[in-house]
Amino acid sequence: MLNKIKLVFDLAFKPLFRGEKFTVFVTVLIMSTVFLNLLFTDAIFSGITDAMNENKIKYQYGDILIEPKTGEQYLKNKHFLTQLLSADERVKDFAYYLSASAVFVNQKNKTGKNEASVGGILWGVDIDDMPFDLESKILEGKFLQKGDFGKVVIGKDLAGGYGSSVYPDDLEKVRVGDSVSVLVGKNRFELTTKGILKTKNFFTDRLAIMPKGELKGMLGLKGEEESAAVVWLYSRDDAEQLKNKLQQQCTNCQIKTWRENIAFGASISKSFEMIGTILRIIGALLAGMVVFVVIFVDMINGKRQLGILKAIGIHSSIVLTAYLLRGMFYVLSGIVFGSFIMMFGVIRLLKAHPIPMPMADVVPVLTNFAVVSAIVFFVLFGFIGALLPARQILKRHVLDLLYK
Repeated sequence: MLNKIKLVFDLAFKPLFRGEKFTVFVTVLIMSTVFLNLLFTDAIFSGITDAMNENKIKYQYGDILIEPKTGEQYLKNKHFLTQLLSADERVKDFAYYLSASAVFVNQKNKTGKNEASVGGILWGVDIDDMPFDLESKILEGKFLQKGDFGKVVIGKDLAGGYGSSVYPDDLEKVRVGDSVSVLVGKNRFELTTKGILKTKNFFTDRLAIMPKGELKGMLGLKGEEESAAVVWLYSRDDAEQLKNKLQQQCTNCQIKTWRENIAFGASISKSFEMIGTILRIIGALLAGMVVFVVIFVDMINGKRQLGILKAIGIHSSIVLTAYLLRGMFYVLSGIVFGSFIMMFGVIRLLKAHPIPMPMADVVPVLTNFAVVSAIVFFVLFGFIGALLPARQILKRHVLDLLYK
């Protein structure tokens, strides 16, 4: 038994190290590249989904978003809600913002003609208690400061002229220092653009943001009206439990966790998973074809040796096992080196230099499912690629192997 095992390994690996080593190196390199491509494609798709979701959480929803009940315009009992959030040890921070529908007008030639007019949303924020970290996302100019009056920060997709946008209309190149007319209800106000905002969140980059106190004056509000509360947690895993607790005590609130708010991203993720599976199968099929060609060429070149082995009584199953092992050597080498390059090369490089995309800066994310499924497909098709030519050639008669 041990002699048979030794013979199998000798037949499988001795020719690799005694023959043309460059050919072995190139084959392993090809297999590594194919497997790297499988991992990279899945990692990019996962990275896009995660980056989009994280972007929505950081600049639009928070870990929990509390809004008025359907049919109501503002949150009621702000003081009571503040007490609930302040007393819960799971809450890291929270803040309110005021929101109003508005029409923004860029009177480009200052004559009342040739205007760019866009409907949008105007946010009022408390400069000392911001719901999101928007100050670090200023593209041009500066963010609002305490004491600012008549100033507004505009998202790049509202301002216009800052590259591609998902929106068909904008204010046609509003820049820092430009005056923008804002129509709220029947009232018209002139505001000066202090900064341009870029978060890569399509919703937030369409906003106009101003001090909350000034917006309340524009809306004629005098109380503690708020449009929403953004809640940040120490652990997002606590979001569902906190939501259930708040919902029992704040019956006139509509409360959604981060997971509910990014549900659309989950559907995109499923689409990407389907595409990734198709690409994994195609990539693994390519790997199987590479193994097929390599094993086939090896056996054709060694037909005479195969004929001698059969002539002296070496069973075909031993030779078949040897060539299957040789094929698996190429497959496993591709998996090992491809994974190494991916984890210690590509991912580290792109973590330091994320891929800039319109919706977010993307870093590849390797999931366990993607890695395991890539390995399974790779091994399966590689095994088939080695098995087919080996069985086909070993079926030939001894004389055919020796003299044809």
